[in-house]
Amino acid sequence: MNSEASRQVCEQCHAEITELDPAPVCPTCGGLLEIMHAERSDAKELPLRFATRRHELRGPNASGVWRYRELVMPSATDDVIVSHPEGNTPLLARDAVAKWADVERLLMKHEGHNPTGSFKDRGMTVAMTQAREGRYGPAALEAFTAGDQTVAAFLRGIDLFTKGQIDQAATQFQVSAGPRREFFPAAFYLGALFAAAGRDQEAAGVWQLALGSEPRPAVVYTMAADARLRTGQAVSAIDILKPAYERDPMHDDIARRLAMAYSMTGRHADALPVLDGYLTRKPTDQDMLYAAIVAQYEVTRNGQPLSNVDRAKLRKYSAAYKGPNEALVEKYLQTIGAK
Repeated sequence: MNSEASRQVCEQCHAEITELDPAPVCPTCGGLLEIMHAERSDAKELPLRFATRRHELRGPNASGVWRYRELVMPSATDDVIVSHPEGNTPLLARDAVAKWADVERLLMKHEGHNPTGSFKDRGMTVAMTQAREGRYGPAALEAFTAGDQTVAAFLRGIDLFTKGQIDQAATQFQVSAGPRREFFPAAFYLGALFAAAGRDQEAAGVWQLALGSEPRPAVVYTMAADARLRTGQAVSAIDILKPAYERDPMHDDIARRLAMAYSMTGRHADALPVLDGYLTRKPTDQDMLYAAIVAQYEVTRNGQPLSNVDRAKLRKYSAAYKGPNEALVEKYLQTIGAK
């Protein structure tokens, strides 16, 4: 093995494996692994270098982890390090605790000053840096070592997924997502694996549970709704899309699917305002033009008077529509007196 490279060394049998090998224990004897870095010619300069970095307020050197990068992960560079920053937590003197411990002076390290209020942030910054470089196996190991089993299982799932081990990846995502699918990144990937395997019912179930009440990326709403629509569950698709549409009515992918779901369930009065808004931005969408004409026809046929505004809008839509149902559109307009 290259003596110039960082490596993992077994504390028991002294076997060596590469720095980035994701093995949690020694593959030879099952012993604990310790990261060992190559000897440095500038070792005597490091204390001063670390002390100088302590005064930096921006960038990775502001981190209480990465200012010691030569001891943590020598190969890490500024452009790949993921840091909030973490570390540099204070030492607090507490006289009452010192008296209780029967010592003259006691200083306590307050790890609650880390970005997420946990000492785990120290290990997770290394895990996320590994993951950013595509080293998901080592990242999973770093997360596990830091005590975050949820993230560790997620990164292990990503590692298995990139290697084509889909069933094993799904198992790790199941573990990471949790029974209520509360860890969203893992739930997203788990649903994607189900959808890719044609298991739309399960995919939609995972995604819909994971959406919760807080805003998620728009693509998740559309993917979940598509899975519901493919299984003929338009009502469930509406349940997914409506809150997202109310937050962002200008999002065309969400608006289009919501209008389709309303039309599929016969809720034409609900579909119309969504279609009208969408068509102001996409006036040549043939499918949506036809859907809007049909929706207005159904609403009028069921007793709602056709206003002059509606009549003018229908004429505009019909003039723009060049699809295969032009004859039917002409008949609709004649039936409700929109010609």
